[in-house]
Amino acid sequence: MKIDIKKSSTLHLSEESIISYGGTSKIYKPYDEKFCYKWYKKKISDETRQIIQENIISLSNTKLPNCLIVPDTLYLDENEILQVAKMNYIDGETGYNACHTQYNNPKYIRIVSGIIDLIIELTRKKYIVSDLKLNNLFWDKNYNLFAIDNDFTFYQKVPDNIKEFIRTNANVKRYNTTFGDLDPDYNLYRLYLILARLLLSLDEYEYFCSIKPTKKNIRENKMLKTLNYFIQKNKGIPQEFKMQMRNLFTGDKEIRFDEDMKDDIISYLKKRRY
Repeated sequence: MKIDIKKSSTLHLSEESIISYGGTSKIYKPYDEKFCYKWYKKKISDETRQIIQENIISLSNTKLPNCLIVPDTLYLDENEILQVAKMNYIDGETGYNACHTQYNNPKYIRIVSGIIDLIIELTRKKYIVSDLKLNNLFWDKNYNLFAIDNDFTFYQKVPDNIKEFIRTNANVKRYNTTFGDLDPDYNLYRLYLILARLLLSLDEYEYFCSIKPTKKNIRENKMLKTLNYFIQKNKGIPQEFKMQMRNLFTGDKEIRFDEDMKDDIISYLKKRRY
């Protein structure tokens, strides 16, 4: 896929068309267009913008799966610095909202199955999604699943000059510390943590999210400990899944996820009462 490069001065977006605010960007969706625009906030440094620009172009030169949403146009300012990325608009909701608003709905099983299939596909095709989380998974109205926000998604391996930069992501840092540099297996590590949250009861999940930080990074540590506790407490969760989760907590070097594991999880969900 060829990336078009245009001048940001040619782009005019009204504040009324903002549909979402993120920590690093605002998303615009003009009512008469089938596209949305990611406008990077001023706090994003020129260095980071250059990394994003180069990585998006690099991704576009691979055989992108349909589920991986990447911009088709980048808008640069007069100094050739990235300002805005344009991509196809998908009408739907993020994985976080889809999962937890649908918790008592039979479609929940379809959602969980879709998460497993998408992450395994991206892993098999050697894409490393460094910011893999429910908020960056997106369902359309037909429950087709997409991975969005791929500024720091890499193909096959992370470029050497970016490795230290992406360590600012807490999940990446933890994985690097335990398992070494990122490779496609990182997706499976994130898959286990995402699924563990989804296999908890809603009450447990709400308690899980209620833990308050007392100092930098303490929340993540407490969340992992709490998650481990609930995994052991829930006897019905497939034993192999719990064993693999225990391996992740203790730094086991092998991460795998096979079809039997998926079948066991889906069977478990079907037996549960919603």
